[in-house]
Amino acid sequence: MKKQHPILFYDGSCAFCSFWVGFIARHDRKKKFRFASLSGSTAEEVGISQSLKDADSVVLLHHGHFLIRSRAVWKLLDLLWPRLWPIWRMGGWIPLWIADGSYKLIARNRHRFGGSPESCSLHGREDQLPFLP
Repeated sequence: MKKQHPILFYDGSCAFCSFWVGFIARHDRKKKFRFASLSGSTAEEVGISQSLKDADSVVLLHHGHFLIRSRAVWKLLDLLWPRLWPIWRMGGWIPLWIADGSYKLIARNRHRFGGSPESCSLHGREDQLPFLP
């Protein structure tokens, strides 16, 4: 059976989100992750619903399951740096309403943090990174 890479879906028009995607791609030494915009055709193909697209969240598709908000972040960190698993597991102890509440606060203000989409750190590098349509 062919190994499926985790896919991180993100807001492709958000410079803050794009900065973090670039950061993850640079630190993904084993090239585990694939990246796709929530508004792209890959999101449609895998069945990401409009409610997930409108949730101000990244969506991580891992082993056929969609993870959003803080759970997506913890799993992403676990996959990116597995040797630090004790730290990532402690994140699971944080009540979901606190972890997701913190995530939502950042997500609502993400356009203020990142600047304009034209200042995106990924412009001109899309063909060098593992992006899906």
